[in-house]
Amino acid sequence: MVTKQLPLLVFLIFANLFTTLLTAEAQVKKARPQSVPDIYMAGVGNGNGEYYMASYFKNMKPGLPLTGADESTKESYGAAICVVGNDVYIAGCLGRKAVYWKNGQLVQLASTSVSYGAASAITVAGNDVYVGGTGYKKLFLHDGSKGRDQEQPRYWKNGQEVLLPQPLEDNGYENETTIVSMKVVGDDLYIIGRVAYGYGPIYWKNGQLVQSLNNGLDRVEKIEVVNGNVYAVGSKDSKAAYWKNGTTTILTSEESLATAIAVAGNDVYVTGIIGSYKMKGLYPGYGNGGVGKYWKNGRQMGLTGGADQYASPYPKSIAVSGNDVYIVGIDQSNSNYMLWKNGQYTALTNNNSRDGWFGPWAITAGAPGGVKGYNATVKTTPPKPQPAPARSSATTPPPTPAAPPAPAPPVQPSNATAIKVQQAARYLADNKLKPGVTTTASGLQYEILQPQAGIKPTLSDKVSYKFKRTMIVGNQVMRAEGLAGPVNLSMTFLAPGLGEGLKLMSPGSKYRFTIPPSLGADTQLRDRPADPNFPLGAVIMIFEVELLEILSK
Repeated sequence: MVTKQLPLLVFLIFANLFTTLLTAEAQVKKARPQSVPDIYMAGVGNGNGEYYMASYFKNMKPGLPLTGADESTKESYGAAICVVGNDVYIAGCLGRKAVYWKNGQLVQLASTSVSYGAASAITVAGNDVYVGGTGYKKLFLHDGSKGRDQEQPRYWKNGQEVLLPQPLEDNGYENETTIVSMKVVGDDLYIIGRVAYGYGPIYWKNGQLVQSLNNGLDRVEKIEVVNGNVYAVGSKDSKAAYWKNGTTTILTSEESLATAIAVAGNDVYVTGIIGSYKMKGLYPGYGNGGVGKYWKNGRQMGLTGGADQYASPYPKSIAVSGNDVYIVGIDQSNSNYMLWKNGQYTALTNNNSRDGWFGPWAITAGAPGGVKGYNATVKTTPPKPQPAPARSSATTPPPTPAAPPAPAPPVQPSNATAIKVQQAARYLADNKLKPGVTTTASGLQYEILQPQAGIKPTLSDKVSYKFKRTMIVGNQVMRAEGLAGPVNLSMTFLAPGLGEGLKLMSPGSKYRFTIPPSLGADTQLRDRPADPNFPLGAVIMIFEVELLEILSK
C-alpha cells in the first residue's frame, strides 16, 4: 500500500514546490521594474600621471574608450553628456580644441578660434546635434594696439559654428562669457551662460542675447524636456526653485540655488546648494560658500561624505535609475569632481586610468530604446530656420515642445536696424533737453549728482571708481545693473565717452553720463560682424559714476 502511494506523494510534493516557485518568481517580477535606465557619466581619468584623459562610465564601470583620448593628444576631458535612444554623445576638449564623441567616435568641430577651444554643453533634437563651447579671438585696444586674446562663446549646429554676442563692459570691451548648458524646446534653442567676471547669468535664445529665459524664475541654470513637459531650475527671490509648464515651485525658505533636475515617473528630483548671495554677482557655492542638497518631491536631503572630512559639495547634475539617485558635483574645498549615490559619497575605479582615478564632470540617465519616464533627453521637432527678431526680449519656454507659440511676424533686419538708430537719436535729443543735463562738443551728456571741488584726472592717470550701468538699444533698456566696484583702471582703457566724463570729475563727486553710440558701444561694435542685437549707432550706455581716487597723478 505504501509502495503504491509513494509516486502520488512525490508528485504532490513536486507540484507544490513548483507552484511555490512560480508564485515567488511572480512576486519578484512584480516588485522589480522590468527595465531601469542606464547611468552615464563623462569626465576625466589620469593618463600617465602627467595629463588628463577624457573618459566615460556606464553603470559605474568604464565605458568604451573615446577615440583620440590618449597619450598622443595629451590633455582631454569630457564635460557634458546626453543620451538619445542607443546613442551616447559626449562634449569636451581634445588637444585644446572643442570636440564631441558619438558612441566613442571622435567628431572634430571646425572653429575660428585663434587659440584654445573647448566644448561644455551638448543637446540633440531630431537629427540635429548642438554643441556649446568657447574659443578666443584677437582683441585690439582703443589705441589700436593688440591686447590679449579674448574669450568668446559659440555653438555648433551639425558642425557649423555660430559666434554668440556678449554684453559690453563700461570700458567698451565685451565681458567674456562661458556656456553652462543648452536645450532645444520646440523650434527654439536656449543657451545659458555665465560672465567670466562676476559669475552673473547670461542667456541667449536662437543666438541672440535676452534678459531672461523664464518669467517664473529670476535665475535659470538648466532647462530639461521630459515626456513633453518643460522644466527649468534656478532660483526665485534668491531661493532654490524649479518651473514646470508655467508653475514655479520654491524648495526652501533659505537663500539657495537649484542647479539641476531629473524626473523619474511622477517623482521630481532637484539638486542645488544652500548659501548666501551676499556678494554682488556671486551666488551660493561661488565665492560665498554653501552646502550641497537635493530634493525629492520637495523633501530636502543632504550630501555626506567625501574624499576627506572637509568635503564641501557643490552639485552640478543629477540622474535617477530605479530607486537610486546619482549626483555629480565639485568638492569646493579642493575643486575635485565627485559622485554621490543616494546622498553618500561614492568612489569610482577606472581601469583605463593609470592610477584608477576617474573624475565625473556630468551625469545623465538613458535606457536602450528610451524607457518612458527615465530619459533626461528626448527627441523634439527639429528647429526650423527663422529670421532674427527685431529685438531681444525676455521669453518663457512654451509649455510643451509639441505646441510652441506662434512666432511674431518677422521684421527685415535692415528696417529694424534703421528703426533702432532713429530711436536712439530721438532718445539722446530728448535727454539733452532735460533740466541739469549738459552736452559737450563731442556729444557726451552729463549730470552732476554730487559736486566736489579738487584735482581732476588726465588720460595718463589710473583711477578708482564705482558705477551703475544701463544699456539701451534704440529706446529699450536691455540691461540694468546695480552698484559695482571699486574698479581700478587706467584712463586709456576706458571707452572715449567714459574717459571724457571722468576727466570732468574730482574724487568724491558723482556724475551721470549718457554716452552716445559713437563715444561708447560703436568703438567696439565696428570691429565685429554686424549683429542685429546691437546695431551700430543704436546702443547708448548710461553710467552713474562715483570717482573715489586718482591712483597716479
